[in-house]
Amino acid sequence: MKNKELNLLIKKIFIKHGLSPNHAKICADSLINAELVGAPSHGLSRLKMYCDRISKKVINPKAKIKIKKFLNRFLMLMQKII
Repeated sequence: MKNKELNLLIKKIFIKHGLSPNHAKICADSLINAELVGAPSHGLSRLKMYCDRISKKVINPKAKIKIKKFLNRFLMLMQKII
């Protein structure tokens, strides 16, 4: 199976489990990338686990994520360490 076909299959699985097409693509890309960079423990072996957790409502496939800026606090902390 080619990477493109595999990516499409994984994306379809994630969409079936409630992820948006965009989020499904990001997740599929990430799992395949992990395999390609030699980190299979963070690759395709996690697909079933993620799907099981979504089914058991441990993972929310429609989560609304907010990113807070923390760069200034991080830089201040790093100055204290250095």
